[in-house]
Amino acid sequence: EEGLSYWLEFKTRKIGSIKGGTARKLVLYKSKGKSEIWHKSVFENEYEALEAVKTDIMAIYNLALNSQYRELDEYQTCFSELIKTKIVSLYFPDKFLITSKDKHIMEFLRKLNIEIPSYLTQGSHNILLNRLLFERYKENNLFNKMHPYEFVYFLYDVFPIDRNYWKIAPGPQASNWFECFEESKISIYWTEVGDLDNFQSKEELHFAFVEGYKKENEIQKGEIIENRSINYAVRAIWNFASIEEGDIIIANKGKNRILGIGIAIQKDNQESPYFYEKNTGFHSINVKWIDTEERIIPTMNRWQKTIDELDYEMFYNLIKDSDVPKEQEIIETTIVEDIEIFTKMKKLLEKKKQIILFGPPGTGKTYIARNFSKWFVEENEISNIDEQCRFITFHPSYAYEDFIEGYKPVS
Repeated sequence: EEGLSYWLEFKTRKIGSIKGGTARKLVLYKSKGKSEIWHKSVFENEYEALEAVKTDIMAIYNLALNSQYRELDEYQTCFSELIKTKIVSLYFPDKFLITSKDKHIMEFLRKLNIEIPSYLTQGSHNILLNRLLFERYKENNLFNKMHPYEFVYFLYDVFPIDRNYWKIAPGPQASNWFECFEESKISIYWTEVGDLDNFQSKEELHFAFVEGYKKENEIQKGEIIENRSINYAVRAIWNFASIEEGDIIIANKGKNRILGIGIAIQKDNQESPYFYEKNTGFHSINVKWIDTEERIIPTMNRWQKTIDELDYEMFYNLIKDSDVPKEQEIIETTIVEDIEIFTKMKKLLEKKKQIILFGPPGTGKTYIARNFSKWFVEENEISNIDEQCRFITFHPSYAYEDFIEGYKPVS
């Protein structure tokens, strides 16, 4: 637990989370209960891998120290862009913000109406995107009063985006749905490759898939393989293995039927929601199924694919006119499972007249508050919840005096 990999992913999570996916994003690591140290296959042993890591860390440190941001962005490390950005943000909080995922940074820039140069939307440019957001933060007279950490917490609280939405078919015509429901999982079946944790890149998976496909279909040397179907399969499998804890899963049958909605979970003995079932060849994700009532929806032509990523708008449109729990309710259900929590909160509220929920972004404070409000109103048989409950956000720079002195008693 004192190794670099563990520190980056777990001990510094509150100042820039890189959770999710598999541990293969790290160059080398040691799993719980195992004596051997895993390392990328391009290295002879763990010692060679460690030397490469140290060399790259010193290189990116010096580039960041000298403010050579374009060179830093272009520098190819043995670890991922996500890890590179996390490392320099830890060393240089005065130059980088503690958010490392390019998808998140671009979403924040769009939400703040900050123009993104077209070249930064092509390929991986985590460093330059981070710098763009950092510079705009420093230029803004409202935001720059906050500590850089506070600014990032503010962004994640106001624009909660740390979640992906996936449509996954549990076999042809949902033939594996009953098993997936019973075993709290979602599974896909591609026999051309084995355990996806063995691959460090999509290119490596692509090569293995082509070789497996040839063998599986008895394709002779010189025969042409349809690249389109191969590329889709590789992309689908890679995306499946990259599903993160907390992602929303929709199980479908055909193009117009939802069988279940759940949330990807990570069990204690696993490093990601993904696991490989060697006996059956299934690739699976642990899922807590929240709603399993079958529903008919408008025909979705894209749903002929086994797996497809949805954006929030598409997900919301699918469920807004049905009885399916809305996204926040799904997450709330997973966070607050025991009514005893609400009962305890109620007693505190009656005694203290106020409750403060605190913690880092993404830990469920807003969801718990909203769900508790709904429960409290229903528990006390109060009608018109919309009239009884209000959600209000104060900017971090809003002082106590601004609020208290702004109101005076009339009698």
